[in-house]
Amino acid sequence: MSLRLLKYVFVLFIIIFINSISHPKVQAATLQPSTNKLILHSSLELLEDKDNSLTIEDVVSPTYSNQFSSHESTEVPNFGYAASVYWARFEITNQSMLDTWMLEISYPPLNEISIYIPNQDGEYEKHQYGNQYPFKFREIIHRNFVVPIDMELEESKLIYIRFETDGALQMPLTLWEPTTFIEKTQKEFIYLGLYYGIAASMILYNLFLFFSLRDKSYLYYVMVIFTSMFANLALNGLAFQYVWPDYPWWNMRSIVFFICLGSAFSLLFTRNFLDMNIYLPKFKRFFQFAILMNFLNAGLLFISYPIALNVMVVSAVVTIVTILSASFICLKKGIRQARFFLLAWVVYLIGFFVSILADGGILPLVVWTKYSAQIAGVFEMILLSLALGDRITIMRREKEIAEREVRESQKLAVANKQLRQMEKSRTALLTSIAHELGTPITLVQSYTQAVQEGLIEANNTRYINMIQKRLTLLDRLTKDLLELAKLQSNHINLDFQQVNFGDWVEKFVQTIELDTNQSGRIFHYPPLEEYKQMDGLYITIDKERMDQVFTNIIWNAIKHTSEMEGEITLTITIEMQEEVQEYAEDELEGRVIIAIHDNGEGIPEKDIPFVFNRFYQASNIQKDDNGMGLGLAITKELIHAHKGEIWVESKVLHGTTFYIALPLLQNRIHIKERV
Repeated sequence: MSLRLLKYVFVLFIIIFINSISHPKVQAATLQPSTNKLILHSSLELLEDKDNSLTIEDVVSPTYSNQFSSHESTEVPNFGYAASVYWARFEITNQSMLDTWMLEISYPPLNEISIYIPNQDGEYEKHQYGNQYPFKFREIIHRNFVVPIDMELEESKLIYIRFETDGALQMPLTLWEPTTFIEKTQKEFIYLGLYYGIAASMILYNLFLFFSLRDKSYLYYVMVIFTSMFANLALNGLAFQYVWPDYPWWNMRSIVFFICLGSAFSLLFTRNFLDMNIYLPKFKRFFQFAILMNFLNAGLLFISYPIALNVMVVSAVVTIVTILSASFICLKKGIRQARFFLLAWVVYLIGFFVSILADGGILPLVVWTKYSAQIAGVFEMILLSLALGDRITIMRREKEIAEREVRESQKLAVANKQLRQMEKSRTALLTSIAHELGTPITLVQSYTQAVQEGLIEANNTRYINMIQKRLTLLDRLTKDLLELAKLQSNHINLDFQQVNFGDWVEKFVQTIELDTNQSGRIFHYPPLEEYKQMDGLYITIDKERMDQVFTNIIWNAIKHTSEMEGEITLTITIEMQEEVQEYAEDELEGRVIIAIHDNGEGIPEKDIPFVFNRFYQASNIQKDDNGMGLGLAITKELIHAHKGEIWVESKVLHGTTFYIALPLLQNRIHIKERV
């Protein structure tokens, strides 16, 4: 009896031992009625398949089943850039009232995932996921890998998962109650939408600044944001879901591609933003090498993904070191725009480093390490926007300084030009004065020398008259020069008085008529009745000086018209203002324009701009002893002293017209009568 009992105990032990080998005991994860989320990391057992040769039949067999090792950690299993295939298994027991749960693997860059779930017959059903399959083949349309697991109450299941990828190998596994999973997904979309919304806004804003300012820094910064945004879209699985769902080959390479381009544009942005060709010319070749390295690696990606992945890690480190070094050196040199720039890149690169270290399995994969690059990216965009804004301020100040210097240099150039013109005018004036004074003086000297040498008699009437004429001209020239100097320096005293315009014109016309008739020229002027209509209009003039002005112009007209055929015409135009103000004793009513026209030889068009210059005579006029070129210069100064204007119109062989405009006043008494 005791032997039989011992036999039964031995057989039972053998059965238990065999069962323990074929179905090893793992720490089961239990779904309680209150459970809405269950993280499976501490319940996982892992097996490395170095040769990529194991099947589901192999791993459930006693040979390999005992080789699984417990993860025994709450952190996400992370093997970095491993070349091996890994198997994971966990057991779950359902003690809740729900019969369907969502298993989520929240790391989209995985290339191939095979999930084996036992059915009621004890066989394993295979669910295939991964980036190498078109997105539409997924059972649940989601950016992460999600598979539903059906379990009855008190049922236990041992689930196997096979992981294979060319990039970082991570196993973030979570069981979700369906409603909680939907709520969690909606929150994630809000957070991700906020990030991508900020990125899109920054792209549009900086594009606007680029088209406004034409500064390449803004275009490079737009490309940095754009590539970073698409790298994160690919990393988060959103690009595969919404942008290129039917291109798994490209989706597997897109992250590395956009990281390479982002690094290249970051270097271009740094070089342009910090004006490194000016401040750090020695860095030029190294920057070119780093930029070329990133662009070439983006092309290498289409030839060999594993090689490009390894080169990407190296080039990312080179890019980081280069940008930080250049920024720090520029900051030490006192380049103001390097302040926010360096801070922005330090923040972003810390986040990028944390992300790389988490992907490589060096740091634990938790929320803040998983999304560190995106979190840092938001702060980077804010700080770089401040840096660009600060650069605009610096550029504006530099532009203002440059414009001020240009204005000052222009003023200096104008002043120099004016000085040169004044010097030229002074030289020309001295030359003209010397010429005008020299002619009569030379004649007097010649006469004196001739008398001394006995060539002519001392009382020769002909020579005495000639000398007297030259001395008179010399006296006139001296007086004209003195008067012109006084007018131009405002040192001449004018006796201004308000006179009735009609009365003054009537007397003035009578004087002109007498002079022209005596010279044998015909004089045309307005009828006497028109002067009567001008009663009540006043001008403020120095009558003696104004007589001098018109006498000068009339005698010019007489001199340049032929006798008997010459005609001189005087016309008067009154230009009145539309409204008359009454708050002053004498109010400006308008102006009177007096035109004096002759039908003489006229002035060539090229000479018209210079007729009021000192000592200037038209090219078609023969110089004689009576013309010194000062009369019109004096006339112009006198008219300006009366706050008037003078100009000339002329055409060769068709005569000349001088216009004189003088301010016209109406006495306040007359204003009241008109009103």
